[in-house]
Amino acid sequence: MRERIYRVWDSRRKEWCYNVDVYQEANFNNEITDIWWTGQWLFENGDKAEFFDNKNPKNILCDYIGKQDSKGVKIFENDIIENENGVDNQRFLVKYNGSACAYKIYWINNGTVTTAESFLFELRGKITIIGNSLQNPELIGEL
Repeated sequence: MRERIYRVWDSRRKEWCYNVDVYQEANFNNEITDIWWTGQWLFENGDKAEFFDNKNPKNILCDYIGKQDSKGVKIFENDIIENENGVDNQRFLVKYNGSACAYKIYWINNGTVTTAESFLFELRGKITIIGNSLQNPELIGEL
């Protein structure tokens, strides 16, 4: 079983919230009826502030996918990774694919996230996180 770690992006503050706990509520059919999270803002200067949210659309929950890049950094949903395969450097966006019930990577080509998808384990070569689509959207358009 993989480690469950979450982070939340607040698009209004342009900051990450770490130390996030996620809670789910389900009905008698075991269908999820509500999801909410609590966490702690960690600021660059070391200050901390408690955080609670219940479905604020400006806050985006990102799940750790259970894999690390070649530097040992944990890969989260919405991260942009670069694959150095010896031929060229390709960029991919990490997203959850509901029909596959798995995290997949989507090729970034000419500033567009394409529908060309594959699994992370199919990549060969060095994989490095270069940013994420929430904090660094310009990385998608740089190619």
